[in-house]
Amino acid sequence: MNFINQFIASVTFKVKTVIHFASQSIWKSVFYTIMIVLIAGVISSIFYTTALPSEVAAFRIFYHYIRITIDLIIHFIFISAIAFAGRSYGKLLDLTYSQVWTITAYGITAPIVIRTLIQILGIPFPATGFIYWVVVAFFSMFALK
Repeated sequence: MNFINQFIASVTFKVKTVIHFASQSIWKSVFYTIMIVLIAGVISSIFYTTALPSEVAAFRIFYHYIRITIDLIIHFIFISAIAFAGRSYGKLLDLTYSQVWTITAYGITAPIVIRTLIQILGIPFPATGFIYWVVVAFFSMFALK
């Protein structure tokens, strides 16, 4: 299945389709995660440029690179943590850590699209990060059922 089909299945929460992604290589999931976070980061950076403080405006390119890199690192840490927690549940289903990680990686798609739209529209939404990761965790648990 190609990138676009996997994106559509993930963003529409087609859990039965996403569960089949667990058998693919973890490197494909890592690439998918990198691409989704980078695309979302670039899109939000295009619209976020006008909201930068004047002190940062001179270094805006580096600011956006660093922000996207930190966001990517945070995604890998949280996906790994959720997959580790989901691994105990996955033991009942005889799933490996890499399979649970893959399912969790595809679980970020819909929340990252919504988070990017919230950032683009400039809607002040409290606890966006917390809600974001809770939705990812619920998607992973629902997919593992």
